[in-house]
Amino acid sequence: MLVDILNHYDIILGMKNIKDTTHTSRLQRTLYFAYGMNTNHDEMASRCQDSLFLGAARLDNHRLTFQGVADFTEQKGFALHGALWLISEKDEKALDTLEGYPHLYGKKTVSVHWQNSMVNVMIYQMQVRDNYSSPSAHYEQCLMTGYLQSGITQKQIQKAKAFSIANAKPVVTKVMKRYYETNLESEYNDTDELDFDEPVYIPTQVRMGWK
Repeated sequence: MLVDILNHYDIILGMKNIKDTTHTSRLQRTLYFAYGMNTNHDEMASRCQDSLFLGAARLDNHRLTFQGVADFTEQKGFALHGALWLISEKDEKALDTLEGYPHLYGKKTVSVHWQNSMVNVMIYQMQVRDNYSSPSAHYEQCLMTGYLQSGITQKQIQKAKAFSIANAKPVVTKVMKRYYETNLESEYNDTDELDFDEPVYIPTQVRMGWK
């Protein structure tokens, strides 16, 4: 299925100035399913410059949750809606850094519904499970914009927020603080300036110091 997708998007990929479009390098590209801030096309354009948006997709029997930031959990009868991207190895490395892989988020392969087909995709999921807490207003707005850009129902965000508030646990902020202090020193000049009592979304331009 991946080969078919790559063949279909050959011309588009070439227009995106990807240097090596040989058969071998093309097969190294990955289908990535995003359900949080990487549904936002502006975020992906700045971080993953080889990425190509393929459309909305759906992971059955799972639901969106928040542990300050987006996560998901298995639950029968629900559906996790997200954005499907075609990404390069370089893109994936950038995403690994963003997601704090493998400490904050892990990676797994799941099958999602996309354009009347089932496709295997890569997805990130938080390592600490079910320590629910509400997202910041800034982070939530990033998702609202991304969902609109990707054609995903924004009701999913509101339902996940309500669920996470109703099932909130305080330990998540301590886990996130320890992660940022020990693993992202090169990305954040001063972790003390972040308020970990309320998880804060920081735009890519600000975090990376881009003009």
